[in-house]
Amino acid sequence: MKCLSLVGSLLFSFAVAACAQQSATPPPGKASGQHDTSKDFSLVRVGKTCQFRIRTTAGEHYSSAAGGSYMFYDAKPSAWGFPIRCYAGASQDTIAGQLGANQVDGQWISEDFNAPFTSAQHFQTYTLTGKNWSGRVTAYDQTTGDEDTRQRFFLFCLVQMHGPQVLCGQVQGLTIDTVNTADKIKKVLAVLKTIEFVDTQATPANSSSSAPGH
Repeated sequence: MKCLSLVGSLLFSFAVAACAQQSATPPPGKASGQHDTSKDFSLVRVGKTCQFRIRTTAGEHYSSAAGGSYMFYDAKPSAWGFPIRCYAGASQDTIAGQLGANQVDGQWISEDFNAPFTSAQHFQTYTLTGKNWSGRVTAYDQTTGDEDTRQRFFLFCLVQMHGPQVLCGQVQGLTIDTVNTADKIKKVLAVLKTIEFVDTQATPANSSSSAPGH
């Protein structure tokens, strides 16, 4: 099990590296520095205090959910998705809680166990940057319960630069040590990289998301 979990960690590292490389490459048909047209993006409002644009892609669907969350769905190869929730004005403690990890004196502490992550959890964390936000992702393995059904947790938070908006979410149902999990993580990172925060005062308070699938 230990060797397999190490493979899972390597897959996660590969997924992050691949996404970072992809984000530096202009989309097909678009020259470097050329902006995407507005029709490629959906304007989404989550609750009353978060608003962002996100790229729309064939085969992917988006929908608002109760409680100020927003769901991303991917129909291929099998239906799966992840929620994005608004935590505008969140404190560092709140963000740490959403990431399941907090850095104390240079050491990462598990929010679940209030103790340093163990080697068996294969904890990893990376920073991300978008057009007007900075973010962090964390990933670690479940170490309790039936070994055959243990999962790899993947969590993220995006914090608006010079603004109060914060988006956090997590991907559930990831299995440890599979290529399928690495593919999903790559897709999640690619989706997150397209997000751009928008001033919530820029549109009327009763405006709704224009995302496909509504």
